[in-house]
Amino acid sequence: ALPIRARVLEEDLTFNPRDFRRGRWWTLGTYMLVHADARHFWSNMSSLILAGPSVTERCGAAGACVAYVCAGAAAALDPLDLETLQLERSLRRRFSFAADALDRLADYVRPAAAPGFAGPGFAGPGDAFSNLLDAGAGAVDTLSSRLASQAAPLRRLAGASAGVSAF
Repeated sequence: ALPIRARVLEEDLTFNPRDFRRGRWWTLGTYMLVHADARHFWSNMSSLILAGPSVTERCGAAGACVAYVCAGAAAALDPLDLETLQLERSLRRRFSFAADALDRLADYVRPAAAPGFAGPGFAGPGDAFSNLLDAGAGAVDTLSSRLASQAAPLRRLAGASAGVSAF
């Protein structure tokens, strides 16, 4: 273990877009040296061991280092907002059980709505309930999108997985 407190690693060396805009520019580089755990570190190292020699052969040692650092910095700055999209997809997966349950319930309720019960300008109670369930399933997607767009800028990045991925 390093003789550095976890709070120092978290606050001073990991990357966060909000902190970067507040002047903590060095975190754009230091986050590439800090990893979440040993598994994360060894995963990146094994990828570098596999891909590094061919990149170094093609671009030279300096070119490989530049590609690694530039890819890591670009991933941290995230100009395409991929972090938000990734978080949104993850949240949708986690909330999918609720949307699926609402969809199944709506499918069950629809056939139960009596066709002769509804009059002009009036949908039967089964249709109204079915529409409410459909709206609930749509709300799960909306909730995932909103949570992701608000939470993504607050996440702290650790490790240079993006630099490794660029190889």
